[in-house]
Amino acid sequence: MIRKILSVIIAVMICFVSFVLADDMPELKLFDDTDTVNTDKALLTIESLLRAPLANGCLIDSLNLPLKGAGGSDISWQSSDTAVISDSGLVTRPFDNDKTVTMTATFVSGEKSTTENYTFTVASYQTSVEGMPKLMGRVYHDEFDDDNPSSDHLLSNASAGSITEENGKLKLTRLNSSGNSFVRLFTTNSRTNEISEKVFTEYDISREAQKTVLIRAYDVKERCIASLDWNAEGYIQYYNKDTDGWDKAAGDELSKNKFKLSLLTNPETQTYSVWMNNKLILDSQKMRSNGVTGLCYVQIYMEGSNTTTVNIDSYSVYNIWKDISDEERVNADFEALTKDSILSKPEAGGMTDSDLILPSNGAFGSIITWTSSDPSVVGTDGKIYRPDDDVGHNVTVTAEIQSGSVQKEKSFDLIIPGVLLEITDEMTVKNMVCEENFEDPKHMNVRMAHEPSDATGTYEIKNGKYNVTRADNSLPLTYIRMYVGDGQIENALEGVIGVEFTVSRDAEKAVEIRINDRAQANFLSITWTNSGNIIIAHADTPTGSSYWDNMNVSFPKELKVKILLDCRRSLATVWINDKLMKTDMYSRTAGITNYLFTQIYSEKSDYFTFSVDDYKVYEAMPPSLSRLDYDSFSLTQKSILTKDPVMDNFIDADLNLYTSMDFGTKIKWESSNPAIIDPDTGIITRPDASEHDETVTLTAHMRNCTREETKQFDFVVLRGTKTTDEAEKADYDTLSEALITRQNPTEIKESLNLMSTGVYGSSISWQSSDVSVLMPSGRVKRPRWNHNDVKVTVTATVADKYTKSFEFIVKADEKPTDKQKLKDEAFFGTYLGDKWTIKPLLNYEYEGMEKVGEAAKAGDYTLAKEELLKHMKERTKKSSISLSPRKAGWVDSILAGMSDMQSDAYYAAASQVDSCEYDKITVHIANPKVTNAVSKTFRLMSKYNDPVEIIIAGKNCENENMRPRFVLYVNGTARTYEASHAATVRTGEYTDTPLGGTSELRVKMFGEFLGNETYNTLIQFDFDDITENDTVEYGELVFYAKKSNSYSEPKEFYVMRDSNSNWDDETVTWNSLKSYVHNYSGLDGELTWENVLHSDVEYAYQCCRFYGYREMMSEYLYTRNEDYAYCVLKRMMDFINDKTYGWPRTLDTAVRMEAWAGIFNYLVDLDYMDPDICAAIIKEMYQSAVLCLMPSSATTANWIQTEKMNAYHVMNLFPEFAESDDIKSEIQNIYSEMIFNDYYDDGAYIEDTTGYNTGALSQYITIRKFITESGGTVSPEFDEIIKKGAYWNLLMFAPGGTPTAYGDGGPGSSSLTTRYQQLVDWYGDYELQYIDTYGTKGIEPSWTSRLYPTSSYAFMRSDWSNKAHYLFTNVRGGGTHGHYDDNSLIIFAYGRNLICDAGYVSYSGGDERALAMSTLNHNTIEINGENQQSPKTYTLKFDNIGETTAWTANKKFDFLSQRTKGYDKIGNSHKRTTTFIKPDFWIVSDYCSPTDKTEINKYKQTWHMLPNSNLKYDDKTKKVWSEFETGANIIAAGADSDAAVSEGTGIYTATYGQGVSAPYGCYEKNAAGDVTFDTVLFPYEGRGSISVERIELDVPTTSATALKINTDKNGVVETTYYVLNYTDETQRTFDKYAADGQMAVIRESKAGNITEIILNNGNMVTTKDGIVLLDTDENVKDISAELVNGTLRIESSDENIDLSKIRINFLQNINEVYVNGKYKKFYLDGNTVTISGETANEVVKNDKNSQTGIVDRDSSGGGTAPGGDIIPLLPFTDIENHWAKDYIIKASKKSLLKGYEDKTFRPDSNITRAEFTSLVCRAFVIESKNYNGEFSDVSESDWYAESVASAVHAGIVSYDTFFRPQDNITREEICKILACAIKLTSDDEVSEDFELSYTDKDSISEWAKKYVKYLSFKKYITGRSDGRF
Repeated sequence: MIRKILSVIIAVMICFVSFVLADDMPELKLFDDTDTVNTDKALLTIESLLRAPLANGCLIDSLNLPLKGAGGSDISWQSSDTAVISDSGLVTRPFDNDKTVTMTATFVSGEKSTTENYTFTVASYQTSVEGMPKLMGRVYHDEFDDDNPSSDHLLSNASAGSITEENGKLKLTRLNSSGNSFVRLFTTNSRTNEISEKVFTEYDISREAQKTVLIRAYDVKERCIASLDWNAEGYIQYYNKDTDGWDKAAGDELSKNKFKLSLLTNPETQTYSVWMNNKLILDSQKMRSNGVTGLCYVQIYMEGSNTTTVNIDSYSVYNIWKDISDEERVNADFEALTKDSILSKPEAGGMTDSDLILPSNGAFGSIITWTSSDPSVVGTDGKIYRPDDDVGHNVTVTAEIQSGSVQKEKSFDLIIPGVLLEITDEMTVKNMVCEENFEDPKHMNVRMAHEPSDATGTYEIKNGKYNVTRADNSLPLTYIRMYVGDGQIENALEGVIGVEFTVSRDAEKAVEIRINDRAQANFLSITWTNSGNIIIAHADTPTGSSYWDNMNVSFPKELKVKILLDCRRSLATVWINDKLMKTDMYSRTAGITNYLFTQIYSEKSDYFTFSVDDYKVYEAMPPSLSRLDYDSFSLTQKSILTKDPVMDNFIDADLNLYTSMDFGTKIKWESSNPAIIDPDTGIITRPDASEHDETVTLTAHMRNCTREETKQFDFVVLRGTKTTDEAEKADYDTLSEALITRQNPTEIKESLNLMSTGVYGSSISWQSSDVSVLMPSGRVKRPRWNHNDVKVTVTATVADKYTKSFEFIVKADEKPTDKQKLKDEAFFGTYLGDKWTIKPLLNYEYEGMEKVGEAAKAGDYTLAKEELLKHMKERTKKSSISLSPRKAGWVDSILAGMSDMQSDAYYAAASQVDSCEYDKITVHIANPKVTNAVSKTFRLMSKYNDPVEIIIAGKNCENENMRPRFVLYVNGTARTYEASHAATVRTGEYTDTPLGGTSELRVKMFGEFLGNETYNTLIQFDFDDITENDTVEYGELVFYAKKSNSYSEPKEFYVMRDSNSNWDDETVTWNSLKSYVHNYSGLDGELTWENVLHSDVEYAYQCCRFYGYREMMSEYLYTRNEDYAYCVLKRMMDFINDKTYGWPRTLDTAVRMEAWAGIFNYLVDLDYMDPDICAAIIKEMYQSAVLCLMPSSATTANWIQTEKMNAYHVMNLFPEFAESDDIKSEIQNIYSEMIFNDYYDDGAYIEDTTGYNTGALSQYITIRKFITESGGTVSPEFDEIIKKGAYWNLLMFAPGGTPTAYGDGGPGSSSLTTRYQQLVDWYGDYELQYIDTYGTKGIEPSWTSRLYPTSSYAFMRSDWSNKAHYLFTNVRGGGTHGHYDDNSLIIFAYGRNLICDAGYVSYSGGDERALAMSTLNHNTIEINGENQQSPKTYTLKFDNIGETTAWTANKKFDFLSQRTKGYDKIGNSHKRTTTFIKPDFWIVSDYCSPTDKTEINKYKQTWHMLPNSNLKYDDKTKKVWSEFETGANIIAAGADSDAAVSEGTGIYTATYGQGVSAPYGCYEKNAAGDVTFDTVLFPYEGRGSISVERIELDVPTTSATALKINTDKNGVVETTYYVLNYTDETQRTFDKYAADGQMAVIRESKAGNITEIILNNGNMVTTKDGIVLLDTDENVKDISAELVNGTLRIESSDENIDLSKIRINFLQNINEVYVNGKYKKFYLDGNTVTISGETANEVVKNDKNSQTGIVDRDSSGGGTAPGGDIIPLLPFTDIENHWAKDYIIKASKKSLLKGYEDKTFRPDSNITRAEFTSLVCRAFVIESKNYNGEFSDVSESDWYAESVASAVHAGIVSYDTFFRPQDNITREEICKILACAIKLTSDDEVSEDFELSYTDKDSISEWAKKYVKYLSFKKYITGRSDGRF
């Protein structure tokens, strides 16, 4: 006994020591094993096992059974009655009588052991203890031991902390004092239900710090039942309704840190009772709220500063005993007993491997007895005995539920796995591909990227996580991408792939996860909502529409995501936090076959951080029970073939009958005829030639895990023919309907397989009895729906010996009907009694609608539709119909089933192959769209779905003359290009199979859409010698091709332009390309209106917009070919019946409505239009406009504008709609307000790009027209924005009309298109007209450059000619469709884009788009490899707009200084000062200033050039330059010796979707502190050179910079001195000169004479010796002075400049002075000029004999020279001695003549027909008319098109096929045009006796004599001096 007591004392000491000793102390062994087990036995008492005190001496709570003793012994437990107390201590109270249970503990230490028994009396549910109610049974119990804090019975929120399950407890941790942390314990598994009767709940609660914990109970409507506070002292306080205050209930020292809480609620009496540690502390208290209906949940939470952890354990819900009948009791327990309720843990892989919980009592009091179908595997006590094998064993356990004499049975089927069988519910790793734990940011195993377009936050690796912090909640997106490996496209994974990662967040803000393939197509999306719910976007069928699927779960803080991707079947399975969300979800984008990256992003939220960790990608093993499905999919006919079948399933070679598969499936084969196909070997034995082909069925018996499946394959084994006769006879025998088609012969809708070669190789030819519906090739053209079905006989001739006929019925198209998506009752209205119970959507008071209304009132909707169609037909007769320009080829491609993007951008040509032998094919391509030396891919596609194949000689063909080539006609000559790449791509099972650069290429489309028999051929040519100044006239694609068989009809095909350019012959596959065009020809139902495998993201959107259908209706009106009109109507109805009115987006719906509104009036008179179809179309247009476009929540400007405008078009088309006027009025109001949200007050458009601005302004112009034509008015402010917007739009075009491709603007060629003539008519703005007409009309603006101060755009321009020097820049700071391009420059000169922008590439995302948008890919400064601030915004209020600190627009120079805020986020600043020395070059001075002056930063100044610029650079001279072979070039010359010069590769948009590599020059510096760059951009045409030297100043370049610039342009040598002050305007000496002010320039001629002085914001320029060159008494904003041949021209942007205070000295003689273009008096003091402010009718000259000389001007505008001669002021420099000088001067003054850009007139040059026609139209003020395609050789975009149209309309020019605009005009043609023009204003006739007297009158053409005679009679012409005409 003493030893035992001593052992206890020492054991306590050991426990103490274990607390205070360090972890690394050696283990103390004070006792032997016997002492240890005895000590632990002595310490373990009954009291230590209790969770809560005994109640009336009885046990009612589960036990705490330790598995380790205090001294270190291991303890195991065994219960004498596991049905009452399990071995783990879980107590299930017996139903009727108390039970005594003994728990035996076995203590083991080393070799020693001992046992101890602990006996308990367990109270039954019928025993009332401590006033607790009698219970019927436990409804729900949770021990919180699965480490997953998520359940249907739990809802938690931890915005201020975390919630986890650890060590069998639910842990609620509060980490800060703001926000809430709570958990809700629900009584049912539906959070919207409650237990509406008495209910008893209990749980254990503990806390780690003595902070107040709040406990509340609520009903389903959140009415409070009880409010309890567990205060710091351990007491329970409760809200006492009687006193309306808080009272103390109970508690003591023992309940300070933990207690058991029990709650009884009784909604019937509106009371509740509470027990604490099994002691009643509150009895029948009144519920806090009135009207409580039941207990829904108990909420436990902390608030305020109570930062601690609360643990919850052993949560139970009990039914209260009720006296109900035995039958009711049994039925209730029958329903309550479920399979889930008897499982101790969830099944794995559909199998059970853990003991069952088989209750002996039901929750409602029944007695339950259990039996097992196999007690050796599953005992009646629930014990599982797994057999020692690798199979699953099926066992059924049955419960007999009994109460009294009533009993029921319920069985549960189980699969018990053998111990050798792997079972898992989740995927496992088969082969790890890449993993990243984000521990080492310098050595990443995967590529991480945040795409620049949406990088609105910060990104860093910290604490082993990749953290993304959202920095701007006004912008839409912040995201990252996690790639496979380095993220290259070739790294995309196929097959069965597992993806894992963890995502956490520090605030409850939405996060979205996207799984994408290599084409950036979306496999599936997972949205983690604010509340922690999971919503998954996927499709339910392989080609179905994507939708959002709500998972109804709650994971507030962290997601452990596992995704199984079956890329072969486009299926996904998702687990989150080890919980299965959903299996076998089809990909959002149809047909995804690979995985490349995961994208995680936040959208439109406040600032918060999300983090990513533990990213893994691997080849995966699926869950156990699904592995059979994966292997079964792989087991296909193709997989067991050893060679391709002869045809379909006809085989003549052995099979590969494998017996095991990748995921463990075992296969046993069975053959229906083993003599023909051996099931063990796969060897075939072919029948004899005299026998028949044998059909054999092979059956695969597959087994995996516990699952079995069979799969059958039917093969036809060909007979063994030996002779030709045998083969021909065999082909005749084999030919059958089943071989021709799988369709019902009486219901043919799709093409037949009329093979030209039999399965035995014999030739087969075909004849059709009706080729109008069934071609000899098998192609079917179904009759229209207003025609009958057609019976057709096709006859096959085999080897010219045997014939066999087959009869088919080709079904007519099914006539579409109104599917009543909008019910007639709702559309026409429902009239009952004397009123409309459902108001009609039509206005029956509208003229002509009365009969429709009468029929609707009568409820006769069939008649109503008939009357509606009649009304529409009658109405259409009164409307005018305008034709669209013809685009016949493109329209024919749409008719044939082609669907493409971007209007007609992809259609090139159509042609055909006629011969079965190789023949030369020449395809004429009218517009090859070849520009800027880019590669061009042409895709050859079959026109129709038929079995005919085209075989094309490839670029590897042995005969070089047969290889593909392209003949391009350029500048009047032919250039021939060999194919650089040529390959075939195939769909179906071959989408990822490269076919290689073979010598033969193929084109075919047969069978199912994108099936195995679809081949496209790609041919690429490199047009590397084409420049933007070349005129590409047309092209010819030349190749040799043949048909694969001898069908009589030709094989037609299309040539499409393809935007894919970066592909290789050997590796290209269908899936490696983006698709922009698809052919649905021959498919039943044709278009799917959805995205297609590997299509561009825009494809689905644009194919639904109905581009081309208006042109198709025009083609119908041109040709009256019914096919066109029928196709339009059929496609419209197909869309209506296939899709909803908002599909796929509101923007696409709007564009579709624009198309439909434009063609509806054409349709109503068609034979195929009937009342039902007419009503369906009108309904669809109503719903689209009213239910989709009007309530749309779009936020981007162009979406809103397009939606509302086209809703207006619909309402305008249908004034019969009841809401038409109201909606139009609403839209007018929207536009009247919206314009001020879409435009800055300076006129710039909200979206940060070109292209969208043009469309937006057009809509505002249209709406203004609608408003004013309907009698309304718009505000002056509205008009002002339109006018300013028009100027801004026009300035966004470079000289010559070339788009600048800024932001998401696309590239384009120059086009002198007039856009805003209507505005000229409205506002009388002739400067706008001048810019809009490229100088052919209007008044030339006095300005050339302009700043937009609010939006921070700037335009610099040398003049208004079409080859002017032009620069565009901005510090807009972003905007929708914007790029990271602040301070970037775009430069044009001499008609060429010399410094270019990339454009958009495409909208599909990915690396190319990311590069195109990046700062590095723009002409600005990139800092530390970072992009500038995000370009996304939807509002004018955008605080990222930069600062314009200086702007000057002088006629001789422009000066701009601006700073971007784009680098504020990284603590840096970029200021750019650009000085334009007109018209020669730009000086660009960059200043970068970081906040941290000590850290080294990396700066890159980049200059991007066109792909064909042949960019060169020289680090020694610090130059980068282009080397175009002809035309203009540019040199970037740097002044910084410390900048390293290099070349980089960027990207340039050739066409949409085609990004091509383009070079850029880079000046790079790595430095700490402030950094500057100085670079001169010098464009030239012909010969040019430049050198730049830095002039050293007495301050660093960060204070001021100065340069000496030497230029030579075509022999004109000049030197320019430049100084720029950054810090102040102190006078600086720079080389030979000195100046104050912000900027100064002095220019010298080659001889050293000063030619120009420029000063900006200063007052003095001198030589360094002090000689004053320019002096002002006060600071001037800007001034330039240029001296040329004694003439001094002074310019200033300040019209009020005080000239009297300015003195100028060029150190040379000055003869005359102009100021801002006006002659001025001046005074000379030596060479110093002082200007008078006067402008009189005098020209002031220098008189060498006096200081001032004044002489009179004559009326011609000239003046007297010193010798007294008249000095004419001539408009042109080359007419001085010309006989027509006076006429030319008069015509010039009347603005009839313009001359050339070099100020010459060239009077003896020929004049073209176009030029003369335009001259006559101006001279005679001919009424202007729009050009409508009158001549085939005049394009709408030609500068003279409008004049030609006007002349035709006026009768001056006769209509003919050709106008010959560039032909030199003859004297006869001049006479005709002049005579016709004069006769417009005169009715004079020629005297009858008047005769021509010209000596050559007989040579005058007969048609011209009357015109010559008229002009001669009127003395307008007199002939030549020698008497000739």
